[in-house]
Amino acid sequence: MDRRILYDRLFEMQGKKHFLYENEMGRAVQSPGAPLWIWLRDASLARPFFYGFLAAYTGDVKELGGCGLVVARDAAQVCGDILAAAVGVPYSLREMRAYSLTEGVMLPSGKGVKGKLRRMGSGDWLTVLGWIKAFYTETLEASLPGKMAGADAAQGEVTPTEKKMPEIYVWDAEDGNPTAMGMLTQGTEIRRLNLIFCPKEKRRRGYARALVAGLCALVHNEGKIPMLYVYGDNTGAVKLYEGLGFVMVGAVTEVRFR
Repeated sequence: MDRRILYDRLFEMQGKKHFLYENEMGRAVQSPGAPLWIWLRDASLARPFFYGFLAAYTGDVKELGGCGLVVARDAAQVCGDILAAAVGVPYSLREMRAYSLTEGVMLPSGKGVKGKLRRMGSGDWLTVLGWIKAFYTETLEASLPGKMAGADAAQGEVTPTEKKMPEIYVWDAEDGNPTAMGMLTQGTEIRRLNLIFCPKEKRRRGYARALVAGLCALVHNEGKIPMLYVYGDNTGAVKLYEGLGFVMVGAVTEVRFR
Protein backbone atom coordinates (compact mmCIF):
# COMPACT_ATOMS: atom_id res chain seq x y z
CA MET A 1 0.00 0.00 0.00
CA ASP A 2 2.87 2.41 0.75
CA ARG A 3 4.09 2.18 -2.85
CA ARG A 4 0.56 2.77 -4.09
CA ILE A 5 0.33 5.88 -1.92
CA LEU A 6 3.80 7.12 -2.87
CA TYR A 7 3.03 6.85 -6.58
CA ASP A 8 -0.61 7.89 -6.41
CA ARG A 9 -0.15 10.56 -9.07
CA LEU A 10 1.43 8.03 -11.45
CA PHE A 11 -1.47 5.62 -10.96
CA GLU A 12 -3.96 8.45 -11.47
CA MET A 13 -2.42 9.51 -14.80
CA GLN A 14 -2.02 5.89 -15.88
CA GLY A 15 -5.78 5.43 -15.63
CA LYS A 16 -6.31 8.19 -18.19
CA LYS A 17 -5.27 8.41 -21.82
CA HIS A 18 -1.77 9.75 -21.38
CA PHE A 19 1.56 8.60 -22.82
CA LEU A 20 2.48 5.39 -21.03
CA TYR A 21 5.82 3.61 -21.43
CA GLU A 22 6.27 0.32 -19.60
CA ASN A 23 8.63 -2.65 -19.63
CA GLU A 24 10.15 -5.09 -17.14
CA MET A 25 12.35 -2.30 -15.69
CA GLY A 26 9.62 0.17 -14.80
CA ARG A 27 6.86 2.48 -15.89
CA ALA A 28 6.63 6.12 -17.00
CA VAL A 29 3.51 8.22 -17.51
CA GLN A 30 3.43 11.66 -19.08
CA SER A 31 0.43 13.98 -19.00
CA PRO A 32 0.37 17.23 -21.03
CA GLY A 33 1.49 20.13 -18.86
CA ALA A 34 2.44 17.87 -15.94
CA PRO A 35 5.75 16.36 -14.81
CA LEU A 36 6.74 12.95 -16.14
CA TRP A 37 6.27 10.34 -13.40
CA ILE A 38 8.65 7.37 -13.36
CA TRP A 39 8.51 4.21 -11.26
CA LEU A 40 11.53 1.88 -11.45
CA ARG A 41 11.85 -1.68 -10.23
CA ASP A 42 15.36 -0.71 -9.14
CA ALA A 43 17.16 2.65 -9.24
CA SER A 44 20.15 1.02 -10.96
CA LEU A 45 17.94 0.57 -14.05
CA ALA A 46 17.38 4.30 -14.46
CA ARG A 47 19.78 4.80 -17.37
CA PRO A 48 18.60 2.04 -19.75
CA PHE A 49 14.96 2.64 -18.82
CA PHE A 50 15.07 6.37 -19.41
CA TYR A 51 16.93 6.06 -22.72
CA GLY A 52 14.28 3.56 -23.79
CA PHE A 53 11.53 5.98 -22.76
CA LEU A 54 13.06 8.84 -24.74
CA ALA A 55 13.39 6.62 -27.82
CA ALA A 56 9.69 5.75 -27.60
CA TYR A 57 8.40 9.18 -26.60
CA THR A 58 6.30 10.79 -29.32
CA GLY A 59 6.05 14.30 -27.89
CA ASP A 60 8.37 17.31 -27.90
CA VAL A 61 11.36 16.60 -25.66
CA LYS A 62 11.82 20.32 -24.94
CA GLU A 63 8.26 20.51 -23.63
CA LEU A 64 9.00 17.45 -21.54
CA GLY A 65 11.95 19.30 -20.06
CA GLY A 66 9.73 22.28 -19.33
CA CYS A 67 7.46 20.09 -17.22
CA GLY A 68 10.24 18.19 -15.44
CA LEU A 69 9.96 14.72 -13.95
CA VAL A 70 9.43 12.89 -10.68
CA VAL A 71 11.43 9.77 -9.84
CA ALA A 72 13.03 7.90 -6.93
CA ARG A 73 15.81 9.86 -5.22
CA ASP A 74 18.55 7.41 -6.20
CA ALA A 75 17.64 7.73 -9.88
CA ALA A 76 17.03 11.48 -10.03
CA GLN A 77 20.53 12.59 -11.01
CA VAL A 78 20.83 9.98 -13.77
CA CYS A 79 17.51 10.96 -15.32
CA GLY A 80 18.27 14.64 -14.82
CA ASP A 81 21.63 14.40 -16.59
CA ILE A 82 20.13 12.54 -19.55
CA LEU A 83 17.22 14.93 -20.06
CA ALA A 84 19.40 18.00 -19.44
CA ALA A 85 21.69 16.88 -22.26
CA ALA A 86 18.67 16.43 -24.54
CA VAL A 87 17.08 19.83 -23.86
CA GLY A 88 20.23 21.86 -23.11
CA VAL A 89 18.89 23.27 -19.82
CA PRO A 90 20.32 22.87 -16.29
CA TYR A 91 18.21 21.27 -13.59
CA SER A 92 17.67 21.26 -9.84
CA LEU A 93 16.39 18.61 -7.43
CA ARG A 94 13.67 18.96 -4.81
CA GLU A 95 12.41 16.34 -2.36
CA MET A 96 8.69 15.59 -2.49
CA ARG A 97 7.26 13.59 0.40
CA ALA A 98 4.11 11.47 0.44
CA TYR A 99 2.04 11.49 3.62
CA SER A 100 -1.02 9.45 4.55
CA LEU A 101 -3.47 9.51 7.43
CA THR A 102 -4.88 6.16 8.48
CA GLU A 103 -6.26 7.34 11.84
CA GLY A 104 -8.46 10.30 12.73
CA VAL A 105 -6.96 13.78 12.72
CA MET A 106 -5.38 15.07 15.92
CA LEU A 107 -6.75 18.53 16.74
CA PRO A 108 -5.70 20.50 19.84
CA SER A 109 -8.53 20.67 22.38
CA GLY A 110 -10.07 24.06 23.09
CA LYS A 111 -8.75 25.59 19.87
CA GLY A 112 -11.55 24.86 17.45
CA VAL A 113 -11.90 27.25 14.51
CA LYS A 114 -15.42 28.52 14.00
CA GLY A 115 -16.74 28.10 10.49
CA LYS A 116 -17.63 25.29 8.14
CA LEU A 117 -16.34 23.24 5.23
CA ARG A 118 -18.37 23.31 2.03
CA ARG A 119 -18.06 22.42 -1.62
CA MET A 120 -17.00 25.29 -3.87
CA GLY A 121 -19.80 26.90 -5.85
CA SER A 122 -19.70 28.83 -9.11
CA GLY A 123 -19.76 32.08 -7.14
CA ASP A 124 -16.43 31.15 -5.52
CA TRP A 125 -14.64 30.39 -8.76
CA LEU A 126 -12.87 33.70 -9.38
CA THR A 127 -11.64 33.84 -5.78
CA VAL A 128 -10.48 30.23 -5.99
CA LEU A 129 -8.83 30.86 -9.36
CA GLY A 130 -6.73 33.60 -7.79
CA TRP A 131 -5.76 31.24 -4.98
CA ILE A 132 -4.81 28.53 -7.46
CA LYS A 133 -2.50 30.97 -9.24
CA ALA A 134 -0.95 31.95 -5.90
CA PHE A 135 -0.54 28.26 -5.00
CA TYR A 136 1.38 27.61 -8.21
CA THR A 137 3.58 30.67 -7.66
CA GLU A 138 4.31 30.19 -3.95
CA THR A 139 4.31 26.41 -3.54
CA LEU A 140 5.21 25.00 -6.95
CA GLU A 141 7.33 28.00 -8.03
CA ALA A 142 5.69 27.72 -11.44
CA SER A 143 3.07 29.38 -13.62
CA LEU A 144 -0.45 28.05 -13.88
CA PRO A 145 -0.67 25.93 -17.06
CA GLY A 146 -3.34 26.06 -19.74
CA LYS A 147 -6.12 28.55 -20.36
CA MET A 148 -6.41 29.55 -16.70
CA ALA A 149 -2.91 31.06 -16.72
CA GLY A 150 -4.10 34.30 -18.32
CA ALA A 151 -7.58 34.39 -16.81
CA ASP A 152 -8.68 37.13 -14.43
CA ALA A 153 -11.83 38.45 -12.84
CA ALA A 154 -12.88 40.15 -16.07
CA GLN A 155 -12.99 36.86 -17.96
CA GLY A 156 -16.17 35.17 -16.82
CA GLU A 157 -15.84 32.52 -19.50
CA VAL A 158 -13.26 30.66 -17.41
CA THR A 159 -15.92 29.75 -14.85
CA PRO A 160 -16.59 25.99 -15.17
CA THR A 161 -20.12 24.67 -15.44
CA GLU A 162 -21.67 22.98 -12.40
CA LYS A 163 -21.20 19.56 -14.03
CA LYS A 164 -17.49 20.20 -14.63
CA MET A 165 -16.79 21.92 -11.33
CA PRO A 166 -13.67 20.33 -9.80
CA GLU A 167 -14.05 18.82 -6.32
CA ILE A 168 -12.66 21.86 -4.53
CA TYR A 169 -13.75 22.72 -1.01
CA VAL A 170 -13.46 25.98 0.89
CA TRP A 171 -13.47 26.76 4.59
CA ASP A 172 -15.92 29.53 5.41
CA ALA A 173 -15.23 31.69 8.45
CA GLU A 174 -18.07 32.81 10.72
CA ASP A 175 -18.87 35.71 8.39
CA GLY A 176 -19.40 33.28 5.50
CA ASN A 177 -16.32 34.36 3.54
CA PRO A 178 -13.96 31.67 2.15
CA THR A 179 -10.62 31.61 3.96
CA ALA A 180 -8.85 28.51 2.59
CA MET A 181 -9.24 25.90 -0.14
CA GLY A 182 -8.34 22.31 -0.90
CA MET A 183 -9.15 19.77 -3.61
CA LEU A 184 -9.84 16.04 -3.46
CA THR A 185 -8.94 13.69 -6.30
CA GLN A 186 -10.91 10.53 -7.06
CA GLY A 187 -9.70 7.09 -6.02
CA THR A 188 -10.94 3.63 -5.11
CA GLU A 189 -8.85 3.23 -1.94
CA ILE A 190 -6.98 6.52 -1.68
CA ARG A 191 -8.06 10.11 -2.17
CA ARG A 192 -5.34 12.71 -2.55
CA LEU A 193 -5.58 16.18 -1.04
CA ASN A 194 -4.28 18.82 -3.40
CA LEU A 195 -4.21 22.63 -3.81
CA ILE A 196 -4.21 23.21 -0.05
CA PHE A 197 -3.93 26.97 0.22
CA CYS A 198 -4.72 29.84 2.56
CA PRO A 199 -3.97 33.45 1.48
CA LYS A 200 -1.24 35.23 3.45
CA GLU A 201 -3.57 37.70 5.12
CA LYS A 202 -5.64 34.86 6.62
CA ARG A 203 -2.85 32.60 7.81
CA ARG A 204 -2.01 31.59 11.41
CA ARG A 205 -5.68 31.52 12.37
CA GLY A 206 -6.22 27.77 12.01
CA TYR A 207 -8.20 27.93 8.76
CA ALA A 208 -5.92 25.63 6.77
CA ARG A 209 -5.79 23.14 9.66
CA ALA A 210 -9.59 23.14 9.92
CA LEU A 211 -9.93 22.69 6.16
CA VAL A 212 -7.52 19.73 6.02
CA ALA A 213 -9.20 18.11 9.03
CA GLY A 214 -12.58 18.47 7.34
CA LEU A 215 -11.34 16.98 4.08
CA CYS A 216 -9.79 14.02 5.90
CA ALA A 217 -13.07 13.40 7.71
CA LEU A 218 -14.88 13.27 4.36
CA VAL A 219 -12.37 10.75 3.00
CA HIS A 220 -12.44 8.57 6.13
CA ASN A 221 -16.25 8.54 6.03
CA GLU A 222 -15.95 6.95 2.58
CA GLY A 223 -13.72 4.22 4.04
CA LYS A 224 -10.69 5.53 2.12
CA ILE A 225 -7.23 6.81 3.03
CA PRO A 226 -6.37 10.51 2.65
CA MET A 227 -2.89 11.25 1.36
CA LEU A 228 -0.98 14.23 0.00
CA TYR A 229 2.35 15.36 -1.36
CA VAL A 230 4.41 18.11 0.21
CA TYR A 231 7.88 19.45 -0.54
CA GLY A 232 10.36 18.56 2.17
CA ASP A 233 11.58 22.16 2.39
CA ASN A 234 8.05 23.49 2.98
CA THR A 235 8.50 23.33 6.73
CA GLY A 236 5.25 25.13 7.56
CA ALA A 237 3.15 22.64 5.60
CA VAL A 238 5.11 19.66 6.98
CA LYS A 239 4.49 20.89 10.54
CA LEU A 240 0.77 21.32 9.80
CA TYR A 241 0.29 17.84 8.35
CA GLU A 242 2.40 16.01 10.91
CA GLY A 243 0.57 17.90 13.66
CA LEU A 244 -2.71 16.52 12.33
CA GLY A 245 -1.39 12.95 12.43
CA PHE A 246 -0.15 12.43 8.86
CA VAL A 247 2.74 9.95 8.58
CA MET A 248 5.35 10.03 5.83
CA VAL A 249 5.28 6.83 3.76
CA GLY A 250 8.14 7.71 1.42
CA ALA A 251 9.71 10.39 -0.74
CA VAL A 252 10.51 10.93 -4.39
CA THR A 253 12.52 13.64 -6.11
CA GLU A 254 11.26 16.27 -8.51
CA VAL A 255 13.73 17.15 -11.26
CA ARG A 256 13.16 20.70 -12.50
CA PHE A 257 14.67 22.25 -15.58
CA ARG A 258 15.23 25.99 -15.87
